[in-house]
Amino acid sequence: MPSGDYKKGKGKGILFLRAHIDFDGPDCLIWPFGKDQDGYGRFGFNGEHFKSHRWMCEAVKGPPPSAAHYAAHDCGNGHLGCVHPKHLDWKTHAENTADMVRHGTTRSEKGGNRSKRKLDRDQVAYIRAAKGEKTAAELSKIFGISYRQVTKIQQGISWSTDCRQERVFSADEIRQIRNQRGIKTQIELAKEYGVGNAVINKIQNGRTYAHVHLTPSPKG
Repeated sequence: MPSGDYKKGKGKGILFLRAHIDFDGPDCLIWPFGKDQDGYGRFGFNGEHFKSHRWMCEAVKGPPPSAAHYAAHDCGNGHLGCVHPKHLDWKTHAENTADMVRHGTTRSEKGGNRSKRKLDRDQVAYIRAAKGEKTAAELSKIFGISYRQVTKIQQGISWSTDCRQERVFSADEIRQIRNQRGIKTQIELAKEYGVGNAVINKIQNGRTYAHVHLTPSPKG
């Protein structure tokens, strides 16, 4: 159940946020009022309900680029109620998912139920692209799913039709496509990989597979 009584909207929440728009402390700024069941701050004002971190992000970064963008935390402490204005930025679902993996704050790491864990398209794409860079055991722990489910996804047995993606790329293929910018046209790359031009454009501009970096991360 949510903690506190954030739905009454007594004005304390909005006053706290306005007072801390220029906050520049070294540590996270933790929301002191009501939170939802996932630990994110909530407050009411003028009869409306708001997410405190999203309100702060819009106050310092301006409106989101699209309705699909998330107010993401660079610190990885959104689930603890951080509303530090310098820890927030607008990110796509894929970018937000990559951040959660990097910070270890996927639902499984926060105590999610393994048997009820549901994945989305971006997470499935991440699992497939991470083959060869992360073990199935590591991916199982990150996403709170079984080792067997990871291998089925990577082999195309699970999510073979539900994912509805034109093509699933490996991390090496993503790097090759990005490294070919300015060398080959997007039309040439689209033909080479059997996809549409828009798919290549999204990859090269980081709108998809945002978790794949040009240099592979060291194993250890």
